[in-house]
Amino acid sequence: MKNKEKRPAGFAKDASPRAEKAKRGGLSRLFSLSIIFHLLDKLTCAVYNALMNGFFGKIFTAYSSEQKAFENGFVKNYFVGPGKLEKNFRKIRERLSKAFETSFLLGTLGDIMRCVLSSSLRLYGNFFLSFGLYSILAYFTRELVPGLAAPDGSFLVVSAVAILASIPLLLSRESLAFAVGHGRITRLIFAEAFGFKDEDFDVPVKKQRGKANLSILLGMVFGLLTFVIHPIYVVMTIVFVAVVAVVIVTPEIGVISTIFLIPFCSLFEMPSLTLGIFVLVSAFGYLIKLVRGKRVFKIEILDLFVIFFAVVVFMSGIITAGGEASFWSAVMSCVLMVGFFLVVNLMRTEKWVNRCVSAIVGSSVIVAAIGVLQYVFGYAEAGWLDTSYFSDIEGRVVSLFDNPNVLAAYLAMSFPLLLAKTSGADTRRGKLLGLLSVITVVACAILTWSRAAWIAMIISVILMGLINSRKTFKGLFVFALAIPALPFVLPDSVVKRFMSIGDLADSSSYYRVYTWRGTLRAIKDYFFSGIGYGSSAYAEIYPQYAYAGIEAAEHSHSLFLQILLGLGIFGLLVFMVVLFLFAQKNFEYFKNAQDASLKLAASSAFAAICAALIIGLFDYVWYSFRIFFMFWVLMAVSCAAVRVGNKEEERKRGVGLCGPDSASIDI
Repeated sequence: MKNKEKRPAGFAKDASPRAEKAKRGGLSRLFSLSIIFHLLDKLTCAVYNALMNGFFGKIFTAYSSEQKAFENGFVKNYFVGPGKLEKNFRKIRERLSKAFETSFLLGTLGDIMRCVLSSSLRLYGNFFLSFGLYSILAYFTRELVPGLAAPDGSFLVVSAVAILASIPLLLSRESLAFAVGHGRITRLIFAEAFGFKDEDFDVPVKKQRGKANLSILLGMVFGLLTFVIHPIYVVMTIVFVAVVAVVIVTPEIGVISTIFLIPFCSLFEMPSLTLGIFVLVSAFGYLIKLVRGKRVFKIEILDLFVIFFAVVVFMSGIITAGGEASFWSAVMSCVLMVGFFLVVNLMRTEKWVNRCVSAIVGSSVIVAAIGVLQYVFGYAEAGWLDTSYFSDIEGRVVSLFDNPNVLAAYLAMSFPLLLAKTSGADTRRGKLLGLLSVITVVACAILTWSRAAWIAMIISVILMGLINSRKTFKGLFVFALAIPALPFVLPDSVVKRFMSIGDLADSSSYYRVYTWRGTLRAIKDYFFSGIGYGSSAYAEIYPQYAYAGIEAAEHSHSLFLQILLGLGIFGLLVFMVVLFLFAQKNFEYFKNAQDASLKLAASSAFAAICAALIIGLFDYVWYSFRIFFMFWVLMAVSCAAVRVGNKEEERKRGVGLCGPDSASIDI
């Protein structure tokens, strides 16, 4: 027994030379890695200290001092005077608020909203049943009566859907508010996404005589309207009126909905106009709340330069070589820039900031899933590729956008926020869902085959990591060691596409380079004045300076060159000041931030803007109005997160602040 007990020790002793050598080698490698990581830690601390406390840190963390100087400066005191603007605004607000509160329109709207919410679902069932039956009657009448245009099949489909939808409604005795608050999907939308409270849904059914007959009569009227109007437009009008009413009550809902619907505007005939209408409706609701003293309006120095840039854009739409089309492009851009001020002033709590982030993330994941399915089912478009150079790539996906580069820009700008949302998930289900979403977005971004977007996504993720954790340096070190192995892991088509960056043998790269050269030739003649805003002005002037074969370019394929040529040097300088102040505001907050979740939200939106600017080096990302709007929304989300974080710090220090139900202006 003793010998048997000693065998393991003897066995270990027999194998000791090889095991000891392996052990020494492992310890040696571990010791070497520990030294390397120790040196990396020291390097990281040195770099961060140099950035935060050195020349760079002093410049990029001076936003508060600049804001204070602006508030107390000569310009404000000269034009406004101490307290003059606040006093005048308060008087105007009080008069308008009194007029609004006692107005017939606002009172009637409130009565209608209360009536709609307290009405039984059975009444809505009566309406849809009556609407469906009378629209079917209109369908067959138009089909049988000579001289009337025969309706298409969708006419009958909408009518049938209305009738089917009325069946469960007729069987219910609940009020609309109660049903919305206790439904799984509707509660998720209105309570979680839109911030309604439980007591908002506890509205009992109010019985009133004649309501049933009125709902049937209204259904009949709207059904008979389908003699001249397609029923889908009747339904859309009803939905639009309901949405406008909700947005007037809570403008934050309009902002969140508009952000979520950015890619889905392509489902409408005029996507840009639809997006502009959404913004204007939200702005109208916000102005009503502001006048009534229930929302806040504050202008900082950054906001002021955003206004300056909007003014330059508008003026370049008036003084332009592009004619009327250039003017309307400038007007649309100014309308969409209103979204910046809506987000900054309405997203005034951490929950609302997170809802903005969730809207962007949710929308981007749906768009990415559609793009992946598009590729799986063979609908990828090969027209955007140089097939002679990339014969192994089947095509590029566009999802809900018209161009793979636009889709890639949208995904690259959304990706940092998706990572922030995933890393902030506190449940296994949330983390798993986040991981699947990240994989989906990355897969769709790869299938766009946009090299600029790939670079932007990588750099933005690194930047976000560096802002939130010093351990990112170690990750970069490990990643650098793994770079030689990537060609053996990644598909050949991805490696070839990535390595083709700058290769003029690729017609896409060749086209871009010579478009830049032609644009620079035009800039020499229009350096100060610019040619005007929009692609119509570019199309009017650029061909005169283009190289042979590159005359058909619709834009300069560079955000900065396009701004310089279109708005002149003054417009580019104003835009660069906006970016500089934006960076200052964020870096100052990152340096002193105490709330990790708000810092993550702000840094992810900041990284998203950096991704857009990186793509802007290689493409004109503002060519799509939806990406233009997305750019200013992301900038506003970052600024809103910083404002909320700074307010929390001020509350902790006991500094008095305006309440959320007061209106103020500070310029």
